[in-house]
Amino acid sequence: IFLVSNIGGSLTPLGDPPLFVGFLRGVDFFWTTASLWRETLFVVVVVLAVFLAIDLILHRREAGAPKIKDPTPDTKVRLRGLANVPLLAGVIG
Repeated sequence: IFLVSNIGGSLTPLGDPPLFVGFLRGVDFFWTTASLWRETLFVVVVVLAVFLAIDLILHRREAGAPKIKDPTPDTKVRLRGLANVPLLAGVIG
């Protein structure tokens, strides 16, 4: 999610209004891609490395933990909160 929303946003002028205005004024659409690919690649590598490190630490910490069984395996699936659907439709409308 972080890669797509934050880092990926640096490669398109549509995510930033001043860049979009520049695009409307004749600035090349892919100038950010051509200019920022090194920085974006660096940030992607750093974010993925941090994610991998945290994931490995948490995985090793959970390795000795006992497996927890589902406490309610036979319960039926229910849909609750139908009274909120008209409210949600009103907000969307």
